[in-house]
Amino acid sequence: MEIFYFLIGILLLTAGIIDFLWTTLWVDGGAGPITDRLATFTWKSLK
Repeated sequence: MEIFYFLIGILLLTAGIIDFLWTTLWVDGGAGPITDRLATFTWKSLK
């Protein structure tokens, strides 16, 4: 079971780093895929 949590942790860490780099370094100023979906979901739920 420990290996499962380790792999999930690595997956989440990798996704977070990719989203962070995508959001900060993208030339067009767009958000990363996770950030974009989270922001869209938040705005729709608050509307």
